[in-house]
Amino acid sequence: MNHLSSLAIDTSEPGKIRVRPAQTTAGTVLEIAEKCLSELQENMFGQEQFDLSILNSKSADIRRFYAVRARSENVDIVLKINLFNKQRDRFQREAMTQQRMYDQYLDVANLHVPKVLYVSEKQPFFVMEYARGSTVYGALRNHILVEDEDAVFYQAGQWLAKIHQLRATENVSFAPNEAARNLTVRLNGAEKAVSGIYMADEFYGHHQKLMASRAEFEGRDNPVVLGHGDFHGDNLVFSNSGCTGLDFYNVRRLSAGLDIARFLVHADFSQYEDPANIGELGLVQSHQDAFFKGYGMVLDSDHVFTYFIRLRMLETWSKFPAQTQSTHVAQSSLDLMVQRVELAFRD
Repeated sequence: MNHLSSLAIDTSEPGKIRVRPAQTTAGTVLEIAEKCLSELQENMFGQEQFDLSILNSKSADIRRFYAVRARSENVDIVLKINLFNKQRDRFQREAMTQQRMYDQYLDVANLHVPKVLYVSEKQPFFVMEYARGSTVYGALRNHILVEDEDAVFYQAGQWLAKIHQLRATENVSFAPNEAARNLTVRLNGAEKAVSGIYMADEFYGHHQKLMASRAEFEGRDNPVVLGHGDFHGDNLVFSNSGCTGLDFYNVRRLSAGLDIARFLVHADFSQYEDPANIGELGLVQSHQDAFFKGYGMVLDSDHVFTYFIRLRMLETWSKFPAQTQSTHVAQSSLDLMVQRVELAFRD
């Protein structure tokens, strides 16, 4: 069995899902899913027999949730299971938010949200439709599965614009120091600060350039919206029927640039590109243009979104320690990331 986290099921109260610190295995997660299925069968699907598989075993950790796919001859669904009751209220709000998003997208061609089919009042889980297709990140990697990559970015821009329009937007004055606060805290709080980061000298040079550019953006209009909060290439599924958004756990009021930068950097860094195709933000120019066309705006160099994108690149880089042990493929990906950041910060 694959070890996934430091959780284990507590069966002292058979009617409740509880967890306690221990060594959790894939089998334990499936055991929890079976308990959820029992309630689901009782209230919705009768004695339908399901095969279970964990969808997020690589990324799941003790702070979040597990997504388990349940398939039968007639049904294909996902159980989203929260293992911590202290976050139960927030988790239930996620189900309500997702259903509201589903209703908003219902009549919009090519833009989808999985329908919420069941929300448990007894246990910390809810059930939604399974989104068929490949994640945008997976589809773009190595230029496979997608005939028109620009179309994917265009649809991603459309999808995010719909989220951002669900609540009236407002503009506030942009404060670069506040936008970079998380990165600054990480650098100041690390035991070795910048020196503990992969290719520290190169990182420091780019960080200094970003800090020097703050005066150019200070006080500019900064659109604040109802944002997704975790919008990246693994939370958007692409198929012939369009894009389906996932994971509404962090929906909140935020700067639109946070969602945009997170998606563009994560999705666009998935592959090698000829430097001739890279624009001044370190992104594939056609991808960037297609995204903002779908989003409904033309990006200029003075927009605060450009600061967010470069900031997100450095935040991604800062998470890799100086002594990085990785496979040849992972090392190549890391070096490609560094090359793209260098293009973004070229003079």
